[in-house]
This record gives sequence, structure tokens and C-alpha cells, in this order.
Amino acid sequence: MNLPEFSLKRPVTIIVIIIIFLILGIISSLKLPLQLFPDISFPSLYVFAPYPSSSPEEINQKITKPLEEALSTINGVKKIRSTSSSSASSIRIEFESSKDMDIASLEIRDKIDSIRNELPSDLKKIYIRRWETSNIPTMRFSLSGEVNREDLIELAEKVIKPRLERIEGVANLDIAGVTDKKIYLYVSQATLDELNIRIFTLLQTILSSNLSTSEGYIEEDGKKWVIRIPAEIKNIEQLKSLPVAGGKLKLKDVATIVYDYPPKEDYYILDGREAISFRVYKSDLANVVEISRKVKKELKKILSLPQYKKLNLLIYRDQSKDILASLKELVKAGIIGSILAIIILFLFLQRFRVTLIIALSIPLSVIFTFAFMFLLNTLFHTNLSINIISLSGLMMAVGMLVDNGVVVLENIFRYRQDFNYPPHEAAKIGSSEVATAVFGSTMTTVIVFASLTFVGGSSFGRWLKDFGLAITLALFASLFVSLSFNPLAASRLMKGKERERRKFIVILENYYKKFISFALSKKYYVAISAVLLFIISVQLFKQIPRGYMPRSREREIGYTVMMPEKMSLIEMKDLFTKIENTIESNKNKLDIAHYVFSYGISRLRRGRYYGSINLYLKDESESKLSTSEIEKRFTKLLPKIPGVDFLKGRRHFRGGFGGGITINLTGPDYSTLVELADKVKAVLKKIPNVSDVTSNVEGGEKEVKVSVLKDRSFSVSSQRVSQTISSALSERPVTRFRWGNKEVDVIFQIKKDKNFTLSKLKNITVESPSGSLPVYAVAKFKVGKGALAIVKENKRAIFTVEANTSVQGMYRVRELVKKAMAKIKFPPGYTWNMGEDWKRFREAQQSTNMSLYLGIFLIYVVMASLFESFSQPFIILITVPLALFGVAITFHFTGVSFDNASSLGLLILMGIVVNNGIILIDHINILRRKGKELREAVIQAGRDRLRPILMTALTTIFGLLPMSLPLIFPGVFGPPEGRASMWAGISLVVLGGLTTSTFLTLTFLPSFYYIFEIWKEKLFPKKD
Repeated sequence: MNLPEFSLKRPVTIIVIIIIFLILGIISSLKLPLQLFPDISFPSLYVFAPYPSSSPEEINQKITKPLEEALSTINGVKKIRSTSSSSASSIRIEFESSKDMDIASLEIRDKIDSIRNELPSDLKKIYIRRWETSNIPTMRFSLSGEVNREDLIELAEKVIKPRLERIEGVANLDIAGVTDKKIYLYVSQATLDELNIRIFTLLQTILSSNLSTSEGYIEEDGKKWVIRIPAEIKNIEQLKSLPVAGGKLKLKDVATIVYDYPPKEDYYILDGREAISFRVYKSDLANVVEISRKVKKELKKILSLPQYKKLNLLIYRDQSKDILASLKELVKAGIIGSILAIIILFLFLQRFRVTLIIALSIPLSVIFTFAFMFLLNTLFHTNLSINIISLSGLMMAVGMLVDNGVVVLENIFRYRQDFNYPPHEAAKIGSSEVATAVFGSTMTTVIVFASLTFVGGSSFGRWLKDFGLAITLALFASLFVSLSFNPLAASRLMKGKERERRKFIVILENYYKKFISFALSKKYYVAISAVLLFIISVQLFKQIPRGYMPRSREREIGYTVMMPEKMSLIEMKDLFTKIENTIESNKNKLDIAHYVFSYGISRLRRGRYYGSINLYLKDESESKLSTSEIEKRFTKLLPKIPGVDFLKGRRHFRGGFGGGITINLTGPDYSTLVELADKVKAVLKKIPNVSDVTSNVEGGEKEVKVSVLKDRSFSVSSQRVSQTISSALSERPVTRFRWGNKEVDVIFQIKKDKNFTLSKLKNITVESPSGSLPVYAVAKFKVGKGALAIVKENKRAIFTVEANTSVQGMYRVRELVKKAMAKIKFPPGYTWNMGEDWKRFREAQQSTNMSLYLGIFLIYVVMASLFESFSQPFIILITVPLALFGVAITFHFTGVSFDNASSLGLLILMGIVVNNGIILIDHINILRRKGKELREAVIQAGRDRLRPILMTALTTIFGLLPMSLPLIFPGVFGPPEGRASMWAGISLVVLGGLTTSTFLTLTFLPSFYYIFEIWKEKLFPKKD
């Protein structure tokens, strides 16, 4: 007994099962976590060691090199990439995909501990970080207002942070733009010289007075007593009273001691007000929408207090909005799909009750899908959630949800209409007859997702688990509904006398019957036409630009503002005020939602100050302008000021993937790489449609190199000179002491003013065996320009040249770059490559190609089992290459590049296009088993299956239109950005391929089946 027969025989049981799954599905939709992205981690870890007031060379030598040597010995390391800047060492360790990241993290910690004594003693912390999608802030908001900055900081740290972190599901709250108070010890070189106190000696006195040491133990009366000498500074008064100069003076007599925030050197401005920014992070599998709601509610309570009413709250990033917008799109796509299905079914069948059954099957399938997701989480701990990826899968499946139901109901309707069977009998025979074909067609679509396991190790492949599972579960839900609910509903609702077929359907079927008869008489010409069409399709397909990820730009625009080194903080403020006025007067015209400035005199690059402008644009659903168009218009409005340059940041797209050119240069000699980088920049600037060419070798900060003169007889070590200068100038804390429940940094510096020049630095005194000497007497000073950063890959220096490009297609960009790079002669030992994006693209291409071949094989296996034949699946697989024609034409027409998401669409298309062939061939086989002659069976099956094939194709095509229209008609449906175009390439592939393959299947498949069967009978004649 099959499922349709069971549902008709046990209607109460089926109704109870449907009710159970409906209740479970509704509950599951509320219980499943709502997230922006699925929880995904990548096989890489980051080691970050902050070391301010240094230089790239020093950090590379003292920190990065020892860490690289230790970390490279860990098993499973694939690549180590390090960056040594003037303030930190950052190392990215990429592992093999099979490596357990929890174990890797422990191994990294062990390796760091083993070399800790080789690292600088004042390197306080080394962080190990692991990037996961759960690390993306759930919400970002800012507070500003007409209040004292200190009061604002106190509110952030003592009120907002503890209250929000108490909310269930909130893991952490980070505050940006807030610095802790520090103790500053400012000393005057003239005062120290007058009192005959050396900087180094004074510093050692402070350090030795802030210790807590254990000095062993004694035993008495069988008991062990630990001897501890606590000499910690407990408060600022003790620090001021610290005896120096042999006890003759106190520290406050020789130094100015201040407990305050660091001097104001930077500004963070949001929408015209100085602000403090907050980032809310969620705990694992917490509901983002629920957390956002609770955080907003708590913030409203806090800001409703009288003392905080003058504060302005601005929430400028909220994941819950993206999630709810995606849910809205899903509902919208479902409604549009349902309406279109109703129109199409009613057009073909002219029966409202039949249409109603299909209309009900869509929400039933979606609700059942949520139930299946919840059961998978409960039984197999899959951690499925409702997120943009899984919702996109459901949106893709909306058009396919009705396919099974259409085939089943159309066949039931045919038995009622053509043969006048009673409703119950028509439901039983009609649904049972196509049950195998429906099951097979569902399995061919589902089975392609098994091949996606082969792209699971790539960056893109890791996003596909939820996408594939969502479609798979939706199709299984649709299969269950179509074989249980639909026959049961049809047996009850298809009452009364059926109308005759609509005239246009009869005409269409008669013309198609004549066409098949003609095609069978010219079968070899038809076959040759199909081969020629396939060759044309392949040639067209090769010309489509290839990309890595969908070129869906974030709704953000970023600029780096380069300013002269002589510009003061006040002049910077005036410059950014002009830019602010420009934004405010054009805010609505350019669809700018919010803007953020950051600038200051602590930021120096390439011998110039730099700041940044970030524009956050309105959502793509609220804007008629694309991000690129807004960027062009805003660039023209920026002020033209001598010495000030506005550099557009390298374009990044959804998922963080770059949208430009990256060239990595490697080789043994630093200066040679600098020369090569300049040559590469020069040739890239000559490539059409390439802009914003920059590199990481364009000079760092100005620096003074101090080299101790070894030929002098003063016996002053390099270490003593280094410690003396560092003690006087460094911003690194020299010590910390506990104050209440927190640690306070102590900064020791010479009091500098605008007149603190290089000559004054040279006159700092250093102790030697022959007395105190100025530094210039024992060291040489050389003024120059240091590196911006030292970047290495697997311990080899690597320089990067980057540029933006409007050229589409990674292969096309690669060819342009290869042609340009051929003009540069590289010395032996120096090489170049296209960077991480190209490497990821090539890996993804290889993986997806493997998946395509495997997908075809798996589809063949399913169909061979279905038909119990090795030859008939080959006939149906002919429809797969024919679908390429529609894909190629569609992509050429829209000008969209073919990326990894499109490759996923090609996989889905393979599973869908064979469905029409399965339905057609299965019916031919049924007619032949009933005694029909081959030619007559082919013609009759074509006529009988024309209507369901057209109906299923049209419902799928129209179901995909909401996702595809922004790419096909951007001027009408808004810019193809954000969520709309992230997965629109998939729908475009399926839309184009299915449109042509449906027509070509109906045209070529009967002839190919006829040819195969004739030759099979000739080669393998049946014995009587």
C-alpha cells in the first residue's frame, strides 16, 4: 500500500498527522533561533599581541619572529600570515579543514607559554581569537548628547554595560571610544639634571617599590609558613609620597602626577555629535530578534530617567532588522508564488477547488519544513536556525513546493475530466500512477545537495549547509503533502461533473501532438539540431564573466582622508565640519541614513595624518540608487583642499569578500620589493577601469634610528640607552597598581611640549661608568622613514598592491593583470600572485566542478533505480546540457557575472530540469506496459503530460521572479544589492535554464527516446 492509498483508506489518521505537524511547525517557528547568519567557524585562528609606541621592525624582530617559529611547528598548519605594525603583532594561522579548532587553540597557548621568556617583559597580553559568524555584533548603537564626557563614560561603564549584560542571551557588551583613566608621571629633564637624578634610576625606584613577592617558606612546629613581602602601591597618595634620591625627596617633588583620561587626540563623530559606540554580542543559539527587543526595551528604561533625557540614542546596526526583512521577503515571495500558482492552475484547470488544494499545500509545506528543522536539531543536534541563508533556501523552494502537488492533482483531474472516474477512484488511481515519478523527481533535486559536501571545505561551501538543508526539507515536506493531503482533499472536493478542457488547452495539445509526430518523422534532424544548439550553448557559456562571490556591495561607503602633517586638531575639526555640512544638505538626495567620522593627531600614515568617513546608506528596499551611484555623486561633492586627499577604500561585498585586485609580491630583499611594488602600481594604473591603486609599502611614519657607537669607550650598552629613551618617551605602561577592584596603568614620560625637539631628545642623560652623559655622546641619530607594516607569509616578506576595478569576472581580471605584469622583469627569487580572493576562487571552482560532475552521476543513479534501466536515464540527462542555452542567454542579457552562488543554481537546475523528463518518460513506459505501440505511446504521453509540465515549470519560474527581477530590471525594481542579489544569481540560473529547458525538453526528448528505443530493439531484439 503506497502513501496515497493509505491516506484515502485512513483519512482520520492522515488528518491527525497533519494537525500534529502543523502544531509542531508553528511551535518550531517560534522556538528555532532567529539569527542573521548560521553559526559557522573557519579553520583559522588569530594571535594578537599589542605593543604600542614601537616600530614595525622592532615588533617583527622581538615578537613576530619568535611567535612564527613556535607556531609553525603545530600539526595541521597550512599557512601563517603575519603583520607587524607600529603598535601590534598580528598573526593569522590557517589550518587544514579537518583540524579541531578547540585543540588548535590549546596548542597555540602551549607554544606561546613555552617561549614567553623570549618575548619582551613589558608585553602584557597575547590574545588568541577565533572568527565565527556569532562574533558579528547583534546590535551596534551610539550615545551622544550635551553632557560632560566623563559623565557619559560613567553612564556607559557603570549603568548601561551591567544592565544590558544581565539580559538573558547577551554574552558581552563592548564599548568603543572609551579609554580608562591612567596615572601619568611627567618629569622635567631640567629638574632631573638639577637634582642629579637619572631617568633610568628614577624608573627603577618606582618599579622596585611596587612589588609583591614570595621569598620562600620556613617550618615551625611541623607547620609550613610562606614568607611574602607585599610592597604594592595601594593608592595615588602612596605613589606621590614614594621616597626618591636616597630618601631626600618624594616622587611628587620631582614629577607631576596626574590621574586622568589620556589627552584628547582623536574624535569619533556619529551624525554630527561626539559619541560613544556600543556593540552587543549574543550567546550561542540565542534568538537575535528577542535579544534586540529586550536591549531596546532596557535602553528605553535607562534613557527615560530624568538625568539622561538629554542623551541621544542612535541604533545604526541591528541584525534583527535584516532577519525580519528577510522573513518579510519570504512571506512576500510565498504570497506571490501562491497567487501565481492559483492563476496558472485556474487558467489550465478552470476549477477553484483544485486550485484551493494547491494554494493550501504551500503554507502546509513551509510549516512542515520548520517542524522538520526542529526535529533535526532535537534528534541530531544540527544547530539549524532561521537565518538569511536558510530563509534564502526556503525562498528558492517556494516555486518548487507546488510542483509535486500540481503533477498529482493534474493527473487526478485528468481521470475525472477525461475518463469520468468517481472522485475517490480518480484520487486513488491518479495519485498512485504518478507517485513513483513524483518521488523520483523530488529525489533528483534533493540528491544534488549530497554533492555539496565536496565544497564544504571552501569558504563559500561552509555557508551552504543551511541553504541545502532548507530546500531539502521543504521538498520532502512538499512530497509528503502532495501524496497524502492532496489525494485526500481531491477525493472530498472534486465533486460534481467536470467541465471539458479549455479550448486553448485542447488546441495547444493537438498542435503539440502534431509537432511530436512531425519530429519523430524527422528524428535525426532533430537530434543534429540539439547537438548544434548544445555547441552554441557551450560557446556562449564560456564567454560569461566568472566571479567568486555575488558582487552585492554592502550599503556602506568608506573613504580614507589623508591630511598634511602640519594640520592641527582644530584645522581637522574645521575640515570635517565642512564635510558634515555637505552630507546634511544632501542626506535625503543620496539616501544616507547615518555617517561616522573618525580623525585625530594620533593617526599618522605615509608621513601624513589620516582620518575616515563612513556613510551608512538606507536599505536597498528603501532606495532607488545603487551604492556605486551614490559613491560617484558624493565623491564629486567632497571639498577640494590643497594637501587633502580622499581615497576610496577597497570595495568589499557581502560576506567580507573583496571586489578588486590584490597582487602579492614575495622575495628575500625588502628594498627590492619596494621597487617592484612601485612598478606594479605604475602598470596597474594604466589598466582601463582600474582605480584607487595603493600598497602597504608607501612609506610609514617618520622615524629616528638611534644606534649606540660601539667604538666609544664609555661602556654604555644599547640596552641601557634603549631603556632610558623608552622610559622617557614610551606610551606603554611601566607598571600597574590595584585601585579598588581594577588595575590602573602608570605612564612615565618626559613632559613634552611643542618645543620638545630632536635636539632635546639628544640631550637626555644616560648613566655610564664615567658619569652621566647626554645620549648624543654615545649614540648616532639617523632620521628616515620606516615601514608602514611588515607583512609575511610563511616567514617570507610579502608586499601587497591593491586596487578597485569595475571589470567583471575573475578570469577577465586575471588576464588583464597577467598582461600588465608581463611588462615587469622580476629578479630571480621574486614572485607574484593574485592574492587570497583568486586562490579562494580557484579552490571554489574546483570544488563546485567536482560537485557538478558528482551531481550528474547521483541524478543518473536515482533515475536508473527509478526506471530499472541504464539507458533511459541517459535520454533524460540530455535535458541538462540543453538547459545551458537558457543560462547563457540570460546571463548575457543581464550582464551578470557567473559566480559560486550561480554554480549552486546550476546544481539545483540539474535536479529540476530532469523532472519534466522523468514525468514524460515514466508515462511513456506506463502506456507501453498497457500495450501501446512505441510511436503511439510517445505521442500520447507527450499530449497527456504537456499540461502538468507547463504548469510545474511556470509555477517554479514565477515563484523565482521576485528574487530575479532586481537583476533583470534594476531600473524598475531597485538596485540589485544586499539580500536581493546575494542569492539572485541562483534564481537567475534556474529561471533561465528552466525556461528554455522546458521548451527544449518537449521538443527534443520524445525524438531522443524514440531513437534510443529503435536502436535498442535493433541491437537487442526481444526473443519470442
